[in-house]
Amino acid sequence: MKKCLLDKIERPDDVKSVSGKLYVAIKNALSLKHAGNNQKAFMRDTLAPLLTPETETYKKLKSCIFER
Repeated sequence: MKKCLLDKIERPDDVKSVSGKLYVAIKNALSLKHAGNNQKAFMRDTLAPLLTPETETYKKLKSCIFER
């Protein structure tokens, strides 16, 4: 059984440690050609715009940050 890349993270909130590998894996899995030059650009320019107020991820983030 293939291990998930995120299984290697010591802390669940530490995606930074695998961000480069995650960036490459996502680009390859989705066959993206122009998805930023590095993981920061990819997350900023490609992933961040997908987090809209209607998405479940946005609602969870908003709750975690502002509704404590």
